[in-house]
Amino acid sequence: MPALAPANRRAETVAGKGGDATTRQLVIDGTSNLIHNGKRLPGTKAETLAALRGKLSTALVPDLLYFPLSDWCSDSSRLLAGILAKFSGRTLAVRSSARVEDCRESSMAGHFRTSLAVDCEPSSLERAIAQVSAGMCEDRGDQIMVQELVADVRMSGVVFTRHPGTGAPYFVLEYDDETGTTDGVTNGRQRGKREVIAQAPVSRLALPAGVSHVLSLCCELEDLLGSQPLDIEFAITRAGTLVLLQVRPLLACPVETISISQHTIFLSRLASQIAGLSRPVRALAGSGTLLGQMPDWNPAELLGPHPRPLAVSLFRLLIADSVWREARARMGYKEVVDEPLIRILAGRPFVDVRNSFNSLLPAGLPAQTEDLLADAWMSRLRANPHLHDKVEFEVAQTISDFCFEANHRAWYPGLLTTRAYREYRTKLLDLTRRNVRLNGSLSHALKQVSTLSAGIQEPAVVDGGFSRAVSLLLGKCRDHGTLPFAVVARHAFIAEVFLRSLVTRGLWDDARLSDFRNSVRSVGSEVRRALSEARGGRLSRADFNRCFGHLRPSSFDIRSYRYDCTPEMFDTRRQGVPRLPPAAGYQECYDATSPEKATDSICSRTSKEWVLSDSECKSVNQLLKETSCDLEAEELLEYCRTSIHGREYAKLVFSRILSDILETIAGWGQRRGLSREDLSFLTLEDLLSGGDQRRAEEVITKRREYEDDEMVRLPQLICGPGDVYRIVEGDTVPNFVTSRTAQGAPACLGPKGIASPPALHGKIVLIESADPGFDWIFGERIKGLVTKYGGSNSHMAIRCAEMSLPAAIGVGEQLFEALRLSPRIELSCGEGTVRGLYA
Repeated sequence: MPALAPANRRAETVAGKGGDATTRQLVIDGTSNLIHNGKRLPGTKAETLAALRGKLSTALVPDLLYFPLSDWCSDSSRLLAGILAKFSGRTLAVRSSARVEDCRESSMAGHFRTSLAVDCEPSSLERAIAQVSAGMCEDRGDQIMVQELVADVRMSGVVFTRHPGTGAPYFVLEYDDETGTTDGVTNGRQRGKREVIAQAPVSRLALPAGVSHVLSLCCELEDLLGSQPLDIEFAITRAGTLVLLQVRPLLACPVETISISQHTIFLSRLASQIAGLSRPVRALAGSGTLLGQMPDWNPAELLGPHPRPLAVSLFRLLIADSVWREARARMGYKEVVDEPLIRILAGRPFVDVRNSFNSLLPAGLPAQTEDLLADAWMSRLRANPHLHDKVEFEVAQTISDFCFEANHRAWYPGLLTTRAYREYRTKLLDLTRRNVRLNGSLSHALKQVSTLSAGIQEPAVVDGGFSRAVSLLLGKCRDHGTLPFAVVARHAFIAEVFLRSLVTRGLWDDARLSDFRNSVRSVGSEVRRALSEARGGRLSRADFNRCFGHLRPSSFDIRSYRYDCTPEMFDTRRQGVPRLPPAAGYQECYDATSPEKATDSICSRTSKEWVLSDSECKSVNQLLKETSCDLEAEELLEYCRTSIHGREYAKLVFSRILSDILETIAGWGQRRGLSREDLSFLTLEDLLSGGDQRRAEEVITKRREYEDDEMVRLPQLICGPGDVYRIVEGDTVPNFVTSRTAQGAPACLGPKGIASPPALHGKIVLIESADPGFDWIFGERIKGLVTKYGGSNSHMAIRCAEMSLPAAIGVGEQLFEALRLSPRIELSCGEGTVRGLYA
């Protein structure tokens, strides 16, 4: 195919009736002058490209020709002759250039068809023009544009000169460097790579050549067209030529609220904060740190990617300040003194991975061994960022399981001397023996949970009484709720490591593991069944609410309403509500005289019938002997059952107190004229100290700070200060649940998704992040689930496995947004794919 014709400074049209090509040329010339003086886009898609042709130093505009649709309808033969004469022997692209496209009011992107790889011969051109003109209008002056097709494409894509969601000064680049086409990204059928690059000057350093070239084009177009946000389509040939395919206003982009200079200062401070956190700390193993939203306690799933200050302060006090490390120290892991789990960057909670990894080392190791292990774990995560939501299974070795030796050799060959390795293995084996039993720390933690009183009503609030009431609830929730829950949760992860290693060693297959998981009766299945009973009139709302009314989507978010405040949940007219028969022993939960007895009743029914065969028992016992675990097969599996069920039970219990804390705060705020929205911007410190006037001022201040923080984009895993300037997306690997396939239309739920939810029957549900408060969706006969955030052992992953529901957990921002805009979704969990369907 011939190469693209060289750029020239004469824009061409085909003369219509009356031979008015000269007039049109003058219009084009006049418009191009406006580029320099008026700083605005000059007209239709074709007119814009024609005006830019020959005026760019950074890119080439392909040879083009355009004409009014009305002229084609009245005299197509003459126009066709002009096209054939101009483009003889070349392969073409035929595109729309309608007046309603790419204007300030609407882009109509994708509304009209484009025909690519059109042969320059009459029948092919007539067919392509007929396809493109369908839906266009003669009367408004719509045009058809014919271009030389860009050949031998190495990379193509789109770039925005502002972040489309916030208007912040970022270049948002999405490109395809695999298919060799010009529409791999724009047709929506190819998941491209995505980069978000700050317009701060430092961001331009050390960029790949192709990316740097595209950003140079962006800057040149901004110089020509002014500072208005632009949406630019481009291609780069294998010879390195950058080609401009289209430029239009970026519509629906928020008005810029922060300048490039202000943004640069903000990012510079963030970079300095990250550099400071990465310095060596005397009491900690590891020479530096990583910061992630998904490792360990997975704050992005529990709180959302950018939670409000109240939710963050609750999470810190109840879990992230000290509970997380105290729980692990009780189990025999390293004691991490006076170090928090999370760091706040631009209002977002990030796990300090070095602190996390230190808390997963067995206690008593030499400092040198600790340093080697912590650095090796972080190096593995840095090299494999897609493991950020799987660190307990594929990065850190936290227990002596059946695959410990093989994994250590594969992941960290030659890391430790023989002596150091033997000592490490011995310490970890001692920790395993101490914990993997039913009468150890697991049993003690579950007994603590059972003492936690559930269903506390809001205390009477008088002058000076609110602070005391909330403080008492917080202390009770921490000491008898989240602290023992943290212990049980660690046991549940240990259990999951052992179960997965049975599959890896070939004793079980995935189906057998799924059968075992399904045999563990979970709180989620009880919630689903109780909701079905309540909707069917076989269970009173009062009985339902006594057990589960405190649950809410987004458990730490005061703006999210409880089940017992959401009558829509019990609407018997909702589509697809299943009628499930009550399970044996189920009803007594609701005959209990108190919430404590009700939740204990749930806890007592840990499993359905499941039998370990003699041959399986023998094989598991052999593995236990090989690994020097002083345990029998049945004891191990009972430990796993209890841990998995106990995690859900403990979560149900502590969330009751947490929910009561939020309602106490909401009631107190209402009496002072503070809405739930206002309260969400205050921290616990703000609420428990100071006067009403100060709190009102803090709401205004923190709301402004939150909005400023929205101007910042950060990757889910930060490896160094430079990551605040350039975010390369696409490293997320979803966690697929089951091996089943499902297709359906998407139904998106927000973080407060109970009230007036869309009809979910037969849909694939999309949720950014989900906790037990979203369990009601499983009573809606959904076809599948996709979450933006979440790990392989997260609440929703467990719940979907239990129900054999196809799911993709933790797909990441880019894929989630693409799926949200798709007309249909296909989940192929067995093949490890999830994609939008457009045909």
